[in-house]
Amino acid sequence: MNKSQKIHIFFYAMFVIFIMAQTFTGWRAEIPLQNALQYSEGYVELAGADDGGNLIVLRLLDDPKNKMVFECTYPTSFSLASSGCGDFEYLEKYINKAAKIGWYQPNTTFKLREHGHQIVTMFADGDYFKKYEQTKRLNSNQNKMMVVLSLVFIYLSYIIFIKVVYPKS
Repeated sequence: MNKSQKIHIFFYAMFVIFIMAQTFTGWRAEIPLQNALQYSEGYVELAGADDGGNLIVLRLLDDPKNKMVFECTYPTSFSLASSGCGDFEYLEKYINKAAKIGWYQPNTTFKLREHGHQIVTMFADGDYFKKYEQTKRLNSNQNKMMVVLSLVFIYLSYIIFIKVVYPKS
C-alpha cells in the first residue's frame, strides 16, 4: 500500500466517523420528559426563518419587552435547513394570542448548526398547536430516518471509494 492510498483510507475513515457521529448524536437529542420541560407564557408573534418558514416569537407576559424565539424542528443530525414552524397561513390564527409553550434547549455538541429553543408543546387560543406525544413521535421518526439515510450514504460512498478512488489494480 503506497502513501497516497494510506491518505485516501485515512480521509475516508474520518468521513465515515463524522457521518456516524452526526447520526448517533441525534439519539442523544431525546426530548426531555414532560415534567422536565421549561414553560414560558406570552403573546405569539412570528419571525421569518432562514429557510423561508416562520419561527414563533413569544412576547413574555411577565416582561412584554422581552421576547423568546422558538424553532419547531428537532436536532437530528443533518437538519441544516428547516427550523421553521410552518406557513404563515397555518400560524396566523395564533398571532397576538396568549400561549403557553413547553420547550427545552438541546445539546448541540457535534451539530452542523446551532439550535435555538425547541418547542415541544404549545397551547394557544384554546387549541394545541403542538402536543407532547406528537413531538416525541416526530423526533423519534426523524432519528430513525437519519440512521437509515446515513447507512445508505456510507454504503454508497464505500462503493464509490472502492470502485473509483481505491480500485484493485
